[in-house]
Parts: sequence; C-alpha cells; structure tokens
Amino acid sequence: MKIVILAVTLLAPNLGNETTKEYGALIYKEATRYKVDPLLLTAIIHVETGGKWDAYAVSKTNDYGLCQIHVSKSNIPRIYHKADILFKPSVNIHYGAKILKMWKNYHNRSCANINNHRFWAHYKFGRKVRAKRWSGKVNKIYTRLKVKYGEMSMKILKVGE
Repeated sequence: MKIVILAVTLLAPNLGNETTKEYGALIYKEATRYKVDPLLLTAIIHVETGGKWDAYAVSKTNDYGLCQIHVSKSNIPRIYHKADILFKPSVNIHYGAKILKMWKNYHNRSCANINNHRFWAHYKFGRKVRAKRWSGKVNKIYTRLKVKYGEMSMKILKVGE
C-alpha cells in the first residue's frame, strides 16, 4: 500500500497527507481485490481527472468522480439517478477497479484487435477503441510509475497487466 501512496504523492502533491493516504489505501484495496495493477489504476485516475484528483469531477458526458465512472441506464443501472454516490471515493474507486477488470477480461477473451491497443483503452472507449491518445497518456504515466515503483510493487502485490 505504501507504494501506491507514494505514487499518489508523486502525481498529486497538493492533495494533502490524509487525502493521499485515503486514496492510496482505496486504490490498493480495490486494485488487489480485482487483480489489476494499482499503479495502472492510479495512472487512470490521474489522466481521467486531468491531474486534478477531484472527487467531485463531472464531465459533460455524465462521467463522475476520480475514475470518471460513466452513468447511464445500461452500464450501472442500480446507480442511475443516484450518481452522486460516485462522489464518494470508496464507491468510485471500487467501480473503477471493477470496470477495469471487466475490460481486461473482455480484451483478453473477445477483442478482435487485441494487438492494436492495450486493454485499458477499453476503459475509456468500450468495445471499439477509437483513439490512442488517451491510452498513450495513461501508458506514459503508468510507465513512469512502474519505472519508479514497479519492481517493488510487483514483488509485493503479485498482480500484473
């Protein structure tokens, strides 16, 4: 967990100690629960929030919170019309990790273009990955975190792409 807190501190130095520890612990907990790399989830949050780490962020396409969870009748019906619960970091990061795992499974089992993009591109675009710019941004941050903390992280967490 300490590695994730260090990664959050590196990417969002203005968050403050308590918030950094809270986010780091939540990212670690949910990423290990869903067997996705916590450094990747950290990079996705950083890119999705434009580096602001704003738990109350809302996009014009109804994406909410840190992980920018999209809310529609079809993707998470139980929270449709209750999207404000996604402002709670624990709920948002839980769904972010769960969705990332879902797209990882989809990519590895069903994606027709498996060699054309990384699995996390589906997180942003769904089944049809349209642009590589977002994925490239995530990859840049993720690579930076892996270089700095990755070897230590993989030994401790035993999770991977």
